[in-house]
Amino acid sequence: MPQQAVAVEDLKYYKFAGVEDAVQPRILIAPYFYMEETTWDHWLPLNLEFVEMAKQLAPNQNVFMQVVISKDILLDKDLLLHVSESIKGSAADGVFLWIDNFDEQEAGLTLLSNYIQLLFNIGKCKQIFNLYGSYFSIALMKTRPELNLAGVCHGLEYGESRPVVPVGGGLPMSKFYYPALHARIRYEDAVRLARPYLESKELYLGHVCKCDKCRDLMNNIVSPEEAFAKFGEGKPITFQRRNQIVTFHYPTEEAHDHCVRHYMWNKYREFNEDIREAGEIAGQLEGAARKFEEILGATGVNYLLKWAKVLRKKVG
Repeated sequence: MPQQAVAVEDLKYYKFAGVEDAVQPRILIAPYFYMEETTWDHWLPLNLEFVEMAKQLAPNQNVFMQVVISKDILLDKDLLLHVSESIKGSAADGVFLWIDNFDEQEAGLTLLSNYIQLLFNIGKCKQIFNLYGSYFSIALMKTRPELNLAGVCHGLEYGESRPVVPVGGGLPMSKFYYPALHARIRYEDAVRLARPYLESKELYLGHVCKCDKCRDLMNNIVSPEEAFAKFGEGKPITFQRRNQIVTFHYPTEEAHDHCVRHYMWNKYREFNEDIREAGEIAGQLEGAARKFEEILGATGVNYLLKWAKVLRKKVG
C-alpha cells in the first residue's frame, strides 16, 4: 500500500477492515482537452497520444479516454464518424463521454439520433459511461445493449447536463421530480398534476410516487395535501433588481432536502426497473405525454414524444 497515499495513523483501520491496496484506482483517466467543431483536429491527436502514454506508464491498469465534445460535432455526420473511428482505434480500455451542455430534454431529434449513432460507433469496441445524462440515456442503457452504454451519471437533481465552461447558478427554485415525466418541474406545476391524487394517501402513492421519501411524508403527516406541501415550503426573500423590488419564494433547507431525497429514490427506481424493451418505454412516454399535455401544454411534454420516437428507431 503506497505510504504517500495513506496516512500512517489510518493504516490500522485498513488492517482492521481487511482491506489491501485500498487506494488503488479501478480506472485511470488519461489527460484530455475539450474538442469543438473548429478545434477537434488540433486536440484529438493529442488526446489519443495521452491515452497511449497512460497505457505505457500503467500497462496493468484500465485506462479510459475522457471524450469531451461540443454539440456541434454531433451535427456533422462525417466529422462524427471520423472522431468516433479515431476513438475506436485508440488504446483506451473504455470511454467517459461528456457532451457540453447536452440537455436531453431540450435536444432535437437530430441531436438525439446522432448521439445514439456516436454511442453505436464507439460501443462496437469500447465500453462507454455517459457522465451527464437523463432518463433518456438510462432507457438506452437498458434497451440497447449494442450501444455498450455501461453507465449513466448525474448530479443531485439538476446535474443531468453540464456545460464545460461554468455559468452562474442563479437563485434556486423549488422543483419536484415528477416520476411519470422523468423530469424536474416547477413545484406549482407539480401541484396541478398531483392535485387529483391528494384526496388520500393511497391515491397519491398509487398514481404519483411511492418512493421511500413520499411514503415517509404520507405516513407521518395527516393530510396528503400537507405532506406534499413539504416539497414546496419556502420563505419570501426580497431584493432590489435594477429599479424594482422583487420578492422571491426561496425554498427552505428542509424542502430542498425532501426534493433531493425524492429525486434520488426515483433515480434508484429508474436504474433498477426491469425493462428491456424500447417499445415498452416508448409507450409509457407517449402515454404520459397524452395524460399531461392538457395541463403542461404541448411544449411541456414534447420531449417525451421525441424520446419515444428516437427509442423506436433502429440504429446502424
